[in-house]
Amino acid sequence: MALGALYLTLQLCSAILAAVRGLSRRFYNAETSEVVLPTVGEEQADHLKRHMQWCLQTLADHQAQNNAKVTQMAVAHRAMTNFLVGLMLVALLGIGYAVRQNPGNDAIEMLQQNRQLMDRLRGPQGPAGPAGPQGIPGPPRTSNPPGTKNRSSKRSK
Repeated sequence: MALGALYLTLQLCSAILAAVRGLSRRFYNAETSEVVLPTVGEEQADHLKRHMQWCLQTLADHQAQNNAKVTQMAVAHRAMTNFLVGLMLVALLGIGYAVRQNPGNDAIEMLQQNRQLMDRLRGPQGPAGPAGPQGIPGPPRTSNPPGTKNRSSKRSK
């Protein structure tokens, strides 16, 4: 259980760290006036060639930055998945351990067997009160409860 808890903690920390790295700000190339405007005495073809090279380098840099961020988010996703699976396994192992360790309720059995302890738990008994009025008698019993035989019929034979 301790190793499972350590694994869960490490996966959670890994997920948080990767998510922070994936969502953190990054430096992206931005067009400035030096890139957009031609320099003094630069021909238009040279300026367009320089601007296209800058655009291609910027595109490659943006792809690298975005790929790094997406990779960190994928690491965070995998770590969270591992965390949830690990959490389920630890929970199932804990349930199995709890069920195996406590097949019955020993406290109830101990109370049923120990009369002195039951009397202590019940607390002190007060004096018996006066008897109440006697209730109305029920009808005479005419049949036996199910599963018993009529004894009177055996005697008469």
